Amino acid sequence: MRYQADSFWIRTEFVPIRIHDQLSSVMINFQNVSDMKKIEKESSDKKKQLEHIAWYHSHKTMEPLVSLLGLMAIFDKNSLTDENKEIMNYMVTTAENLKEVITNDVKYATTTPAAIPSLTL
Repeated sequence: MRYQADSFWIRTEFVPIRIHDQLSSVMINFQNVSDMKKIEKESSDKKKQLEHIAWYHSHKTMEPLVSLLGLMAIFDKNSLTDENKEIMNYMVTTAENLKEVITNDVKYATTTPAAIPSLTL
């Protein structure tokens, strides 16, 4: 394998060789891990990008949603018909469910994959 780069990553391993409990020599193993380091960096960059998207998604969608929930809370429900009161209750429940989804999206985006529960649809 030939690399044209100015620098590259090397993993070094030293293994003592003993004969009759006496150190005889040392085996040195060098392994080029540049490709692995490149993949780690790309993975880290993607994770940062996803965290940013989650943060942006949360703040840009949560703000109008919270405003909507606030307006629904102060809305004069007494002036509504029974049917419209039921519709308003569905709207509040749906908005609260959406708020929970957004909150969970942010939590999952900033959690290690092993800690995320499996989702069933």
